[in-house]
Order: sequence, then C-alpha cells, then structure tokens
Amino acid sequence: MQRKTIIRRSNLNVLLNSSEIGKQQDYPNDYPITECYNMGEAQKKFGISGKALYDIVRRNNIPKFQQGKFVYVPKELLDKIFS
Repeated sequence: MQRKTIIRRSNLNVLLNSSEIGKQQDYPNDYPITECYNMGEAQKKFGISGKALYDIVRRNNIPKFQQGKFVYVPKELLDKIFS
C-alpha cells in the first residue's frame, strides 16, 4: 500500500519564498584555497566530529565549496568561531 503526503500550496509558497533558502550566499565565495581548511583538516585542528563541523558550518552560514573531492571552508571564519 502506498502512502500519500498532502502539503498545502500556501505552506510550499512560504517555504520557497522564505529567506532561509540561499542563506549560504551571504558571504562572497572569493576565498582562495590557501586561505581555507578542507573539512578533514578542520576536524583535526578543532578536535570535533564531522557531523559537529557540518552543523557549525550550517548554523553559522559559513560558505563551503567543493574542489575536486575535497570540501573547503574559509579559515578566518572558522578560527573566529572557535577562538
């Protein structure tokens, strides 16, 4: 048996028009890789788990970008949070 979920159009419109979407774009993505930690480096430096780091990045709207197989975050913003 298949289940259906009914969502009101008004709720979808509120979600799609909210300022929460695209919040990560608040910072310019002009950070060179030399000024960024990859996620593994940041975990080791600050002694936290991967999930904790991702939660901190998301909660503080820190921009992250992927180059190759690594995800990078700006050093100055992480250092500011952990200092």
